[in-house]
Amino acid sequence: MLPSLKLLNAGLWIGLAAVGLGGLPVLPAAHRLVGAEGMPLLAATALAAAALAAGWAVRRRALAALRRRLREAERLAREGFPEEAEDVLEEALSLLDGAGVSGGARRRALAAIGGRRARILLDRPLPAAEEEAFLRRYLTAHPDDHGAALLWLTRVADRGMRPEDEEAIGRIAAAHPGRPDIQAAVAGIGAAPRRPGREAAGAPSPVAPKILSPAAAEDRKRPRLRERPPATAPAAPGPRLVSAARPPEGAEEGGDAEPRFRAFAAGAEEDGEEPPPTLWRRPAAGPSLLRLAAAGAAAARLAARLFNEAAAQARRVLSFLLRPAAGRALLAAAALAGIALGVRLGLERLEGPPPEGPLPGAASAPAGEALPAAVQPFTLQVAAYLKEESALRRVEELRQRGLDAYLSTAERGGRRWYQVRVSHFADPQSAREAGRALRDKGWIEDFYVANTAR
Repeated sequence: MLPSLKLLNAGLWIGLAAVGLGGLPVLPAAHRLVGAEGMPLLAATALAAAALAAGWAVRRRALAALRRRLREAERLAREGFPEEAEDVLEEALSLLDGAGVSGGARRRALAAIGGRRARILLDRPLPAAEEEAFLRRYLTAHPDDHGAALLWLTRVADRGMRPEDEEAIGRIAAAHPGRPDIQAAVAGIGAAPRRPGREAAGAPSPVAPKILSPAAAEDRKRPRLRERPPATAPAAPGPRLVSAARPPEGAEEGGDAEPRFRAFAAGAEEDGEEPPPTLWRRPAAGPSLLRLAAAGAAAARLAARLFNEAAAQARRVLSFLLRPAAGRALLAAAALAGIALGVRLGLERLEGPPPEGPLPGAASAPAGEALPAAVQPFTLQVAAYLKEESALRRVEELRQRGLDAYLSTAERGGRRWYQVRVSHFADPQSAREAGRALRDKGWIEDFYVANTAR
């Protein structure tokens, strides 16, 4: 748990630094894009994404360093430096403890480290007791390691089997049912004579049925060095009239039915008639049917492979969600989202609802009456479009915020422009103050003071 917390802390700090330094140039564009009300949520999302990316990069770097350590240990062991190779494996193990990798990657890395150390120990002539115990534990947990299993079985056959070796030998024999070298080694251990030390101590000799598979026990009964006679070529197929294993009707038991069979066959040939078939044979399929069947089989295999891959991916996602590390990551993401939501709600509460009445400084008139254009000659132009639909959409958005927005048209350069304007003001100063207030709130991008007469 501590490595995962360290990794999460490092990812948060790296993400905060990346978002803080890299987000400064894009703050104005982001503010214009999402507005002031969406900035907290955008910042929290960017921070969470940067933290996850930093954690992923740290894990990838740790796994790459782990693979380099394994290659270095293999090279040292191949060159004849087993002690240095074990030191490198210890470094790889310590690196794995501090990497904060997932459970599956950790299990695979531990299996690779254990397999490399097992081969180093198997190269030694007289390993210590704790090293023998490590070999038994490793092969009990990973009996499918063919190379280490064969070396260890050879060593057990040389020194004699011990009671604590039976479980590992049984697992190895069950994991390699189709490998003759493993089965022969297991059979050799089961058939080994009793050692003098065992006879003096009165210990029972190893019993073959406890550790041998049925195929290996049957193989022991067969001669080892006897060569099989070469197979004779089959005779040319003749007319199948009567089964050879069944004598024809009327033949006496123990008598010779061959003359009658020959006479019957000769008579059939003289008559020129084909012998009746004993079994009905189906007509051979044409090339098109064979191609169609092959295509169907290939499609079925592809569908099965895709289904298996989808099921495996679903299992991986489910196992990731059920892991404690994934739970902590989801909890951290939920906490960041809650903080962002709280900041947004707080800003909305401080900012207050949008004004329902006219803007400050805008000219007003009693209900039901309109001010003349001479009293309110100034307005705010906030946008201009070439398409009327875009302008009407912008006007509707501003009206939903409680602003007095309307549409005006103008001809410029042979084109018709649809201008979006807001409110009416008696003087330019009040119009500029209202425009700055709207721009600070993020409701408009820019403005300029226009005259309603133009």
